[in-house]
Amino acid sequence: MKLIKSELLKRHSLSLHDIMRLTGASRDTTRRDILTLVEQNDAERVYGGINQPHSFSSRLEDLSNRSVEMTPVKDKMGRLAAQMIGPDEIVYFDVSSTISFIPRHLDNSQSLLAITNSLEVAEQLLSKSKAKVRMLGGTLNREMRYTTGTKPLIDIGSYHFDVAFISSIGMTERGMYYAFDDEIDFKKAIIEHSDKVVLLVDSTKVNKMHNFLALNFNDIDIIITNKPLPDKIVNVANQNNVEIFYTNNDGGDWL
Repeated sequence: MKLIKSELLKRHSLSLHDIMRLTGASRDTTRRDILTLVEQNDAERVYGGINQPHSFSSRLEDLSNRSVEMTPVKDKMGRLAAQMIGPDEIVYFDVSSTISFIPRHLDNSQSLLAITNSLEVAEQLLSKSKAKVRMLGGTLNREMRYTTGTKPLIDIGSYHFDVAFISSIGMTERGMYYAFDDEIDFKKAIIEHSDKVVLLVDSTKVNKMHNFLALNFNDIDIIITNKPLPDKIVNVANQNNVEIFYTNNDGGDWL
């Protein structure tokens, strides 16, 4: 436990995998250690791991600062994604700060039906587009600002999407990674009910692993990213007929 506390003091945040590598402990033991640290107020549990204990407002400020730093990249990716949406389509928008940039580029979206479980995305759709917006039901996660639980998973079954825009916390040549196991079934349900699946993943997520390997490259159709991907990922994508689109550095759409 002292080793975890010491490393947390240095790095300010640790993922479940970070702690497992640090201590050599199993996943179950690591989860118990996390719970103990949280109960002792030595750490705060966050998406996929722990942070140094500090206020909720500070966490929001940290998230806001990181979002501002990546705004130009995310905006270009959002603009490129918006070009892949046709009129009269039913579109799913995943929980993602990058995906929340798509609505500002949706021209002539009056006939678009947009579905999401993200409050941030819903707010952007309502303020930046003319699309009809529906929120999936469920329990609201206060910090991450999205609905979760079995209800949104059930609601997904009521739709068939022309295109779904999804995100990932990490991607290697093995596939896409997520922080929580309940995301696996949810993402797979989205894919099952979509004609086309577009993954938006910026370069900070590439060659990064996380708690759960949930999706393979044969689950998606398109990748949108901001920098050239490693050859290993490109090769696997090509083998699975996945198209890759890059944003460039001068405001255009393609490299």
